[in-house]
Amino acid sequence: MTPINTTRSILARINIVTVRDEKRTTELPIRKIELIIITGAISAFASLSIDTYLPALPSLERAFSATSTQVQLTLAAFFVAFAMGQAFYGPIIDRFGRKRPLCAALLLYAAASAGCALALSIEALVVMRFVQALGACAVGVIARAIVRDCFDAHETARIFSLLMLVTGLSPMLAPLLGGYVFVSFGWRAIFWLLSVVGIIFSPGFFSDCLKRFMWKIIPL
Repeated sequence: MTPINTTRSILARINIVTVRDEKRTTELPIRKIELIIITGAISAFASLSIDTYLPALPSLERAFSATSTQVQLTLAAFFVAFAMGQAFYGPIIDRFGRKRPLCAALLLYAAASAGCALALSIEALVVMRFVQALGACAVGVIARAIVRDCFDAHETARIFSLLMLVTGLSPMLAPLLGGYVFVSFGWRAIFWLLSVVGIIFSPGFFSDCLKRFMWKIIPL
């Protein structure tokens, strides 16, 4: 190989490396922002499940001819399941990865929310709220695991602080959203809305959009 060809080959390699580095540096901030938005959104499922239906609690007493204590069991069941589930999902996501448990949790959440909307007794609503919490709990655990997978120890603390800003909006906006839906469509519509949210984030719904925006970002 002549010196001229050797020089051209070296310059070509330098240009390829430069393009790749520029591509990586331009895509990384966008990918990081998308990941923060996605993990923040799915981490807010617990707050949405708790705060959106609070304005409808008095209506539940009348709908099921139940006491306030019985209606409050729907909250207690959610908190118990949410606390218990976190002890089990860690080993599960370490064994099966992130995406498959996340898909299963989102579908479980959507199905349980639909079950809450279709409940015919206060006892059935309590049971469905327990199952709903198991799905919401898994989503929150997996979201935090995704952050630990994608960032080093220094960045993880900063990303978690940004997630708190994203998820902090949920307790403020959820009661307003739940109150509007309750006044306009009734308390069952609140749980139908939560079910739709779970379906939107699960695979198979607008799959092309999810493949571009969500599922290519989340690690295995």
